[in-house]
Amino acid sequence: MGNPATKMFDVSMTNFNDWTFADPSYNQTSEASVMNLGEFDGNYTAANASTMFSPVTIGGHLLPLTMFSFGKTNVTNSSEYYNSILNSDNDTYTTYANTTIMGLNFRGLGLPTDSFKAFTNMLSVVTKGEATCIYKKGGYCALSNPCSVYKSYGLWDYDFKIQFEEDSNYIRVPLASFAADFDEEGGVCVIFVEYLNTINSDSKSIILGNMFFQSIYAQYTFFGVNAV
Repeated sequence: MGNPATKMFDVSMTNFNDWTFADPSYNQTSEASVMNLGEFDGNYTAANASTMFSPVTIGGHLLPLTMFSFGKTNVTNSSEYYNSILNSDNDTYTTYANTTIMGLNFRGLGLPTDSFKAFTNMLSVVTKGEATCIYKKGGYCALSNPCSVYKSYGLWDYDFKIQFEEDSNYIRVPLASFAADFDEEGGVCVIFVEYLNTINSDSKSIILGNMFFQSIYAQYTFFGVNAV
């Protein structure tokens, strides 16, 4: 009501893909995406595991990162195997280095040129050369079979480990978050980790799109006019 000094809203999105290909016990609990204006969903409290972060500058949209890696965690002994795909080269990415953007108007996970190349090289290794990745605007990685086939490969054990500046916590977003059987590719599994051409200014920042929000519940708080 009115124009409060502090404004808030949250976003919770239903799944675009059927997670049973990665976890047969998965049961979809939300059939519709939800955005609450002026309040937060009561199912999530401050006691839940969370990470908090703010833009690089007041009123800005670039979110600073200290880590963005691809790999996996062995849950049995907690050993980790990750390689960085952070857009950390200051000469290439200038003020956009080590930053990400969140956008519900973007489909999957957008990686600038160098980060995309590093990811696709690793994906080629873990799929034994089966992944075909497209280096053009909106390009993604396609496999040869439906997503369910790759559970036996251990492919869905992999994730993206992300840590934002200002917070000691990190989040692990499953690779399966960005995967789905895609009719336009004949029903084979497509991983929507998408190519951003840095030279053509698609984006120098990593983009976390709407498939990211299938795994992450997000709360936004705005203070004053320009501070976020």
